[in-house]
Amino acid sequence: MASHRFRYRFRFFFWGKSRKTSSNPQEKEVKNENCQIIGQESVKNFDNLTVGEVKNLQKTVNPSNFASRKNETIMRCFIIILIIFLSSDIQAQKVWTMDDCIDFALQHAHSIRQQNLQVAAARDQVTQSKLAFTPYLSAGTSGSLSWGRSIDPETNIYNTVNYLNTGFSLSASMTLWDGGRSIIALREAKLNKQRQLNELQRQRINVELQVIQAFINALYFQESRLIHQKKLTDSRALLHQVQVQTELGLKGKADIAQAESQVAEDELSCLQCENQYKQAMLDLKKMMGSQELEVNEELRMNTDENDADTLHHSSSGWLLSPHRGAGGVSLSPHRGAGGVSLSPLRGAGEVSQHPTAVAARMRVKSAELTVKQARTSFIPSLSLSAGVSTGYHRSYGTGIAPTPFGKQWHDNMGSSISTGISIPLWNQLSHVNTLRRSKRELTLARWEQEETMRQLQIDFTKACLDVEACQKEIAQQQQKLVADSIAHRVLLRQYEEGLSSFLHLQTAVSTLQQSRISLLRQRLLLILKKRTLKQYGYTS
Repeated sequence: MASHRFRYRFRFFFWGKSRKTSSNPQEKEVKNENCQIIGQESVKNFDNLTVGEVKNLQKTVNPSNFASRKNETIMRCFIIILIIFLSSDIQAQKVWTMDDCIDFALQHAHSIRQQNLQVAAARDQVTQSKLAFTPYLSAGTSGSLSWGRSIDPETNIYNTVNYLNTGFSLSASMTLWDGGRSIIALREAKLNKQRQLNELQRQRINVELQVIQAFINALYFQESRLIHQKKLTDSRALLHQVQVQTELGLKGKADIAQAESQVAEDELSCLQCENQYKQAMLDLKKMMGSQELEVNEELRMNTDENDADTLHHSSSGWLLSPHRGAGGVSLSPHRGAGGVSLSPLRGAGEVSQHPTAVAARMRVKSAELTVKQARTSFIPSLSLSAGVSTGYHRSYGTGIAPTPFGKQWHDNMGSSISTGISIPLWNQLSHVNTLRRSKRELTLARWEQEETMRQLQIDFTKACLDVEACQKEIAQQQQKLVADSIAHRVLLRQYEEGLSSFLHLQTAVSTLQQSRISLLRQRLLLILKKRTLKQYGYTS
């Protein structure tokens, strides 16, 4: 057997073509010339094999076959592990955009949930006001059992007999005219529903602005952290360079001490910025407000550079990214220093659609309806009512058979109809005082509406000016950043050549970092200003 002949590992290499027959001695000679066996057994053990057996054995024990199978198995395992790792990483880390945070907060905010209940109550009030125009229908029954001396219901004479009396009634009433109070009440209910819906919209705007502010703060500290980390990396590289130059005799120990101090200061700044980032993330999760979102849950945020062109239209699509460069977020406006023309005069018609302006108009309408309601108290009211009734009675102990229930039901049946009119004559001037008070409230509501519209117009104008000023500041800050970068490179080159001191270089580095952070702050502030301006209905 081949397994007995080759008891240890062996290698063989087969070259050339072999013949099919094994009886010819020349074939064995060709086989011995074209085959090599390296192992513990000698070549003579291979002489008893034919050429076909050698080929089959070569295919079986060829090391390349074992290696290919091993590599294939390893590659499959690696692919499976990679797929599992990527799937778990995708599930564990979710990218939260600004709109995602806003949508999440709008679904879980406590104030919005409360306002939704108020809206539902207002709808119920509208339904109740509509049902006030329908008749009021009631049914009743009564029963009594008397014994001893009592009145006979048939003869109306006192007798000492036990009686059972039952009665049944059905009545309906309806107000035919109440001076328009029901109509005004329905209009007030509908107006109240609109007010609650408008208040819901105002609550949504407040929650949205709060989440945007928290989101911008988190983005600011996240990108600031990257800027500080970049500065720390540069400081460590400079420290290493100073150490090498000191060994060469080009720098002194004072330069090393200053470089080490700068590295320690940058590490402290990174630590402080990291803590501020965590606090900002906690504030963001608090604004999003849900028990489903744990406080220690990781929120991956990203800033997509492709969305920079949408900065002048909306901030939807903005992401927070830890994978950006140290220069900060690319939020550069592409329209020059002048920015977008935001004329305050163009927003006059848009401010009137702000929820605050709508609420002021609704207060005026509500005051007007209150005045009309007070005037209806001087108008008479007319009502109509109708009813039917019947009864059944029987006596005990008289020996007389009672009248059947059906006959009594028919014989005792009675009906009635009535109308009534109510005319207010004197109620201690209560209606007059109510009317005067409602008129004063109407005047006050109109004054408040004028003041609200004036303040909204001022706020809208300020928001437009803030956006324009922020765009101009960004353009100037970009120019300053370019100049600071050039100055930093020049001073760094001079310091390497020994033409400048470490103090001058440190000043240039700090100035460059402040320029980067200032530019980042202005760009994020522009997002917030644009989002605030959008709340006034400005879409140009």
